[in-house]
Amino acid sequence: MAKGKAGFLGTRLKLAAASAVLALGMIFSGYVIGLGPVAQTAQVYWQARHWQPAQAQVLAAELQQIKAYRGSVYRVQARYRYEFAGRQYEGTRVGLEPSDEADNSSDWHQRWYQQLQGAQSSGTPIDIRVDPRVPSRSLIDPSIRWELQLFRLPFALGFTGAGLVAACTCVATLLGLGRSRKQGGALEAGSAPAALRKGSERGSPAILWIFAFIWCGLCWPAAALAWMNPQSAGWVKAFVSLFAMIGMGMVGSAVCMTFMAWRTRSRSSPRRQPGHGKARASR
Repeated sequence: MAKGKAGFLGTRLKLAAASAVLALGMIFSGYVIGLGPVAQTAQVYWQARHWQPAQAQVLAAELQQIKAYRGSVYRVQARYRYEFAGRQYEGTRVGLEPSDEADNSSDWHQRWYQQLQGAQSSGTPIDIRVDPRVPSRSLIDPSIRWELQLFRLPFALGFTGAGLVAACTCVATLLGLGRSRKQGGALEAGSAPAALRKGSERGSPAILWIFAFIWCGLCWPAAALAWMNPQSAGWVKAFVSLFAMIGMGMVGSAVCMTFMAWRTRSRSSPRRQPGHGKARASR
């Protein structure tokens, strides 16, 4: 019995440790690749709404092509001079993202390079936004690049969701370990305690909701990105749309399972018999 108990506790501790390591890695990756850039873009967009318009003269424009493992990524770089509150400034930021980021989610870099190069050649000033509190901060395009955000969302939701599942597994394992220690580790062979069975029944809708969240977080942005890209082939749109529809089915199943669990719990909950309190009081 002692060896079985030690083996059971060791297995639970290994599962908790592995879940903790997986949770930290997935949540960190989801933040660095997805959540962090999305949050930074949203913050700059919200701040730039109150920046004042100005005009600038383009001094230089360059389109860099960087070789990556899946093709090439592009980065437009610019340098422009503007005047604000009687002082001269120079800026380099083009969009909401930092100027040193490169991607190939759309032709945004190519389009802005052509516009900036044309403005430099003709000497035509361009419209920019300037932060009135810090006039050295400026940017050219204050709009959100939805293609890039949709590209980041699967990493933000999928990786972070998987990390949260691993974190919940770690916490549930440690809580179960604590309960097993209080109960002396007495588990019958081939059968689970009634409380464990009841807890698993309650957790099944939550598990389905978690997997539906991760699935939809991966498939829905990919489907939206494919439909927004006019160069996507028809079979690609149909393929990603099929996975998006499966995600909708998972959400519907989660809703039905949650409703059924709620009805089962409401029926199985004990009801007070009328007159029960009176009978106890008479005793």
